[in-house]
Amino acid sequence: MILTSVGLVVFGWFPLLKLPGAALLVFVLPGWTLMRSLNFDAGGLAQNAVLDITLSISLTLVVGLVLHFGDAITRNGWLLSLATLSLAGCAVAAWRRTGSTLTISNGVESSASAQPLFRSSTARYLLAALAIVLASIYVAAIDANSIKPFQFTELWVVASPGKSDGSVSIGLHNAESKAVTYRLEVLVDDRLARSWENISLPAGEIWQATYERTGLGKYPRVEVITYRTEEPDRVYRRAWLAAE
Repeated sequence: MILTSVGLVVFGWFPLLKLPGAALLVFVLPGWTLMRSLNFDAGGLAQNAVLDITLSISLTLVVGLVLHFGDAITRNGWLLSLATLSLAGCAVAAWRRTGSTLTISNGVESSASAQPLFRSSTARYLLAALAIVLASIYVAAIDANSIKPFQFTELWVVASPGKSDGSVSIGLHNAESKAVTYRLEVLVDDRLARSWENISLPAGEIWQATYERTGLGKYPRVEVITYRTEEPDRVYRRAWLAAE
């Protein structure tokens, strides 16, 4: 049942096919396997069902808390945790049944210590749990490698604070994953007024400059354009300060 639920969640072609498997893993299987591992009977079908669901929800909340602190609240994290928890409960239940079974040989009861530590059913549960763990780690590694961090360059031009001479502050922030060399041009009323060549910025660094705008009007339009040296003809970022 556990492997079927995982299979529905992972390989279900439609969301409605994934829903039964996810519901079993969240609301039924953790509590059901815990009760079987403890060999506990609430005294009736309805009572057992209510206890199974209650325990499952409680265990799912605990698993979610652990995943949160481990920064692993993903589909793979939930599948790995809930499936492993349920299979571990099945393995403990199978081991307890093995240990509590008494056999009679030649009319003499043999104790639990005479029984094998693991039977084939216990081994199957453990192997299934191990297979899910390894498969989840593999899928999680693929997902992690496929995620590309957001990389960008921030460009700004603002009126210099505390100054009334019309000067502006220009800045570049390299939030790329590596050092980048930029070329920056300042246009005043659409005419090239100033440029900086070979602004080399390591990742995470900021470059700033002050420019006193001159041109038509008291406060003309100032536009700042930046290029990366590996693409010298392609505008990479553009910012402007409107005329007043």
